[in-house]
Amino acid sequence: MLVGDYVESSKTIYWDRRTEGGEQVSSGTYFYQIEAGDYTDTRKMVILK
Repeated sequence: MLVGDYVESSKTIYWDRRTEGGEQVSSGTYFYQIEAGDYTDTRKMVILK
Protein backbone atom coordinates (compact mmCIF):
# COMPACT_ATOMS: atom_id res chain seq x y z
CA MET A 1 0.00 0.00 0.00
CA LEU A 2 1.35 3.46 -0.90
CA VAL A 3 1.31 6.49 1.38
CA GLY A 4 -1.98 8.32 0.94
CA ASP A 5 -3.86 5.27 -0.33
CA TYR A 6 -6.72 3.76 1.58
CA VAL A 7 -8.66 0.55 1.17
CA GLU A 8 -12.13 1.73 2.18
CA SER A 9 -13.57 5.23 2.01
CA SER A 10 -15.25 4.59 5.39
CA LYS A 11 -11.77 4.55 6.96
CA THR A 12 -10.77 7.93 5.51
CA ILE A 13 -10.29 10.95 7.78
CA TYR A 14 -11.98 14.24 6.90
CA TRP A 15 -11.63 17.57 8.70
CA ASP A 16 -14.20 20.37 8.47
CA ARG A 17 -11.57 23.09 9.18
CA ARG A 18 -13.02 23.80 12.62
CA THR A 19 -11.37 23.85 16.02
CA GLU A 20 -12.54 21.64 18.86
CA GLY A 21 -14.66 24.64 19.94
CA GLY A 22 -16.41 24.79 16.55
CA GLU A 23 -14.68 27.91 15.17
CA GLN A 24 -13.42 27.93 11.57
CA VAL A 25 -9.65 28.22 11.26
CA SER A 26 -7.92 30.94 9.26
CA SER A 27 -5.50 30.51 6.39
CA GLY A 28 -2.07 29.53 7.61
CA THR A 29 0.31 26.72 8.46
CA TYR A 30 -0.91 24.15 10.97
CA PHE A 31 0.58 21.03 12.51
CA TYR A 32 -1.50 17.94 13.13
CA GLN A 33 -0.75 14.72 14.93
CA ILE A 34 -2.02 11.23 14.12
CA GLU A 35 -2.02 8.59 16.82
CA ALA A 36 -2.98 4.95 16.19
CA GLY A 37 -1.89 2.35 18.71
CA ASP A 38 1.89 2.68 19.13
CA TYR A 39 2.19 4.85 15.99
CA THR A 40 2.42 8.65 16.32
CA ASP A 41 3.29 11.10 13.54
CA THR A 42 3.20 14.91 13.32
CA ARG A 43 2.80 16.59 9.93
CA LYS A 44 2.43 20.11 8.53
CA MET A 45 -0.65 21.33 6.63
CA VAL A 46 -1.19 24.63 4.80
CA ILE A 47 -4.73 26.01 4.51
CA LEU A 48 -5.47 28.63 1.86
CA LYS A 49 -8.84 30.32 1.55
